[in-house]
Amino acid sequence: MVQQFFSVYEEVLQREGISPCNIYNVDESSLTTVQTPVKVFAQTGKKQVGSLTSAERGVHVTAVCCMGPSGFVPPMLIYPRKNWKKKLTDGAPLGTIGVAQETGWMTGEIFVQWLKHFYSFVKPSLQNKVILLLDGHASHKNVEAIGYAKENGIILICLPAHCTHRLQPLDVSFYGPLKTYYDQEVTKWLKCNPGRTVSQYQICPLFAKAYGKAATIAIAESGFEHNLLDFGL
Repeated sequence: MVQQFFSVYEEVLQREGISPCNIYNVDESSLTTVQTPVKVFAQTGKKQVGSLTSAERGVHVTAVCCMGPSGFVPPMLIYPRKNWKKKLTDGAPLGTIGVAQETGWMTGEIFVQWLKHFYSFVKPSLQNKVILLLDGHASHKNVEAIGYAKENGIILICLPAHCTHRLQPLDVSFYGPLKTYYDQEVTKWLKCNPGRTVSQYQICPLFAKAYGKAATIAIAESGFEHNLLDFGL
């Protein structure tokens, strides 16, 4: 399956004459108001060690990130709610868009919205096509999304199942540092705001600080380099 993927990948690159700057990867990951537990260092023999934490049951927001070897497309944030409030994206990275969806997960309709957001920044065309690498989630196979991509010079290439942890540039180099930085920002916020818990309205400012540290050209280049060199191509 992996060899077949790279055969298709190579064939499209050669047929369309696509440059490395016109290759992108999109993926979704979850942000939560509860940070991931971290190791706490203490003196030997100490039996109780305290650490600040947020609410036990947090809210999950889906971050849709996209990068190419030469940079990033502003993210989309999907909030688990019925009605949208503009102030939810106050403090977000420049260009970020937010949407409301009852479960907070990606759907076919939202993916179409994201593709239009992607188009507005990348500006592909039938004369200057781009490749968009993505996983096989059902929302990515929406008929309207596929039609929109075809009409606007966006070539969708699906990664093989169960291989994204090795093949997907965002998984290889970006999401790990992003989540580490995000957890650090949540911890700092809790220390500066004793007695309070992180809510949906704090997610964007905290995410923006973490995103600013993780969304670098070096990380983007590293993800795509690993994507190719890991399999000797």
